[in-house]
Amino acid sequence: MGFTLDDAFPSDFLKADDFPKPQTLTIAEVIKTDMLDDKGRNRFKLSFVELPKKYLGMNVINWKTIAGMYGEDTDGWTGNAIKLYKTKTNTPDGIKDCVRIMPVDDAQVTTSAKPAPDNSVLHFVEAAKALFLGEEEKVVAAKISAAALACGFKGQWNKLPADKLDLVLAKLGEMPLDNPGDSLPE
Repeated sequence: MGFTLDDAFPSDFLKADDFPKPQTLTIAEVIKTDMLDDKGRNRFKLSFVELPKKYLGMNVINWKTIAGMYGEDTDGWTGNAIKLYKTKTNTPDGIKDCVRIMPVDDAQVTTSAKPAPDNSVLHFVEAAKALFLGEEEKVVAAKISAAALACGFKGQWNKLPADKLDLVLAKLGEMPLDNPGDSLPE
């Protein structure tokens, strides 16, 4: 058998294909790297208790998601669990796979910190918009409503309890990027 790209150029960074199913990991450390972004700012990565030699490169969306769960100060993130999952994002180079973060079930949180209920809808909307980057807000709202309906929730999705928003977000991740009703059952 030949070699794959991963065989030839192994990476210390986690990628979307590492998450065929959502996986809960415990944050070990938030690390400021020497790598710079296109604006000359230092980049950050997360290390995990369960995967000590692998890192997740951080982006604004994932940073805000964790900050909404465990606070703005990264010292409060260490020791807390997050759920990583594979989804799609719209980039200037087209639609690409990516890793996103969602809260774990309350029973799985490893410390006393819990997602802030007053921010959960805001972070849900930010994550939903990120899935459909570049689409009009009314289109994103229609997709959210369709996903909520597909999950069995009738009425206003923004009135759902925080623990149900994850289910709707996961359903959104399964939806095609062009039509909100394409992947929903009749």
